[in-house]
Amino acid sequence: MKSFLRATVRFIGDIPYFMDYISGRTLVRDMDGGPEKAARIKARAEMVAVAEERLKKVEETGEPRPQEFARAMGDLAGLYEEEGRYSEAGELYKRILSLREREGSDLPIDPVPLLDNIGEACIEQGRYEEGESYFLKAREMREKAGGRDIDGKIRSLENLGKAWTFLGRHAEAEQVLKEALELAKQTPGTEDALVAVVKKGLAGLYLSQGWHEVAIRLYKDVLNMRKGVFGSVHILTAESRYDLGRAHAAKGAYDRAEPFLERALEIQQKVLSPGHPFVERTVDELGGVYYYLGKYEEARRLFERSLALKEKKLGPEHAGMALALGNVAHACYYGGKPAKAEPLYERALSIAEKAFPPDHPEIALRAGGLAAAYYTQGKNAEAEKLCKRAQVILESAPEPDKANLTSLYILMTKIYKRMGRKEEARRYGEQAKEFQRKLEVEALLGTQPRA
Repeated sequence: MKSFLRATVRFIGDIPYFMDYISGRTLVRDMDGGPEKAARIKARAEMVAVAEERLKKVEETGEPRPQEFARAMGDLAGLYEEEGRYSEAGELYKRILSLREREGSDLPIDPVPLLDNIGEACIEQGRYEEGESYFLKAREMREKAGGRDIDGKIRSLENLGKAWTFLGRHAEAEQVLKEALELAKQTPGTEDALVAVVKKGLAGLYLSQGWHEVAIRLYKDVLNMRKGVFGSVHILTAESRYDLGRAHAAKGAYDRAEPFLERALEIQQKVLSPGHPFVERTVDELGGVYYYLGKYEEARRLFERSLALKEKKLGPEHAGMALALGNVAHACYYGGKPAKAEPLYERALSIAEKAFPPDHPEIALRAGGLAAAYYTQGKNAEAEKLCKRAQVILESAPEPDKANLTSLYILMTKIYKRMGRKEEARRYGEQAKEFQRKLEVEALLGTQPRA
């Protein structure tokens, strides 16, 4: 079986430790959803502690031998990556790359996988342009080497496709991903794992453009391939279930999304630590599905869980907390608890005001949520003031957010009706209907690519 592995440090003729969330061929012993969850998570935590101590001892020698130093950093970087600690993993990979550049060929490390690893860590942190720069350098080095490493070429193409998808360069992303897919299909010995990686990238590209049916078909292919390679209870089959759930949710088919996301979370919780980014994103997505299905209590519990994770990771005043607080507040509000939602909306708005410029859409969204809570409790003047503030921000945007403006106009119509201001109520009611018509037309004009 050919390898398509992410080596933390690849020594020529010697790969001491493998870490792979791309093909899933490594750490399989620890990524299935067996019953020994607590023991496995504890064992991995102990492995991290041992690797950290080992690196510390190597560093304390004063002038550590380069190969030993690289091994120690590589092993720890792989463990950090497994735990979703991408920032720390990326910094260690950069240190190894600097060591390789300093030592030259005396340190027999292949620098190209390191460039891939650094780029992937950047992508996981949302630093897409930085990730792209490392992927481009890795591709350039592979091309200079003569192009004999087909698996490596596929990896470069898939990585660039992923980066360009996030950067909105859809045509370029599709081109390299389709090239990668053809190479993967023609590469003997890869079975389905490598093809699944590239199909997942293509599905993500199409989903980002709103082409839901095509994305769903590809994600189903990936799930079936991974079940055949890894079994039904594995971290990568869980990831594919998450992808399918997310695609159905994006299409608005929340009832179909629910079982995929529930099963994904069930498997992830058996394998990963509670604060792992994979768990956190599934909690968020499933909470959203419950919310749209009207299961507000279930949504609230998951949103509160996500809020606690984000507060621990980001701090109480981080910009990301505004969205997390808003989600909990929405679940409370629509669950019939506006009084409980109000302080959450107020805190979310306060954080947004500190984190963003005064005309940022995030402030409008938080102000609109708080206005709804005020309106429900009869605080009409306070609600009107916040609505006016949100209206100015949303209408001034280069491309008005029709969906949120529609919701805002509907709320303002209700406020003015209650206040007896019939003409203003009529005007905002007509604006809401007009935006609704535009949204319906835009939905009907959506297209699907042939694939």
